[in-house]
Amino acid sequence: DLSQRHEDVFLIARAILRRIGAGRFTFTHEAQLWLEKQSWAGDYRQLHRTVELASRLTAESDPIDVIHLAAAFSKEPVYQDPLFHETLLETLYEFTGLENL
Repeated sequence: DLSQRHEDVFLIARAILRRIGAGRFTFTHEAQLWLEKQSWAGDYRQLHRTVELASRLTAESDPIDVIHLAAAFSKEPVYQDPLFHETLLETLYEFTGLENL
């Protein structure tokens, strides 16, 4: 439950960002503080989707800031795209023709 692990939220968000952004993105200090203040009612999945969407809203050379996270967070409840790793599996299925990797 992320609501009781505020001190871990930034580390988790940074790990998500590394996985989906291949090290291309960073967070501003203000963004770190913002991440730690949220309640994350949707737990890890909500955090993952918010970070993923914020990375899409940010220019590749810019750090992710509060404005990107807030915009992503506000869209997250209706954000229906799959998580990065779900997309990766779908792509593997599509290219290999295998359904159960």
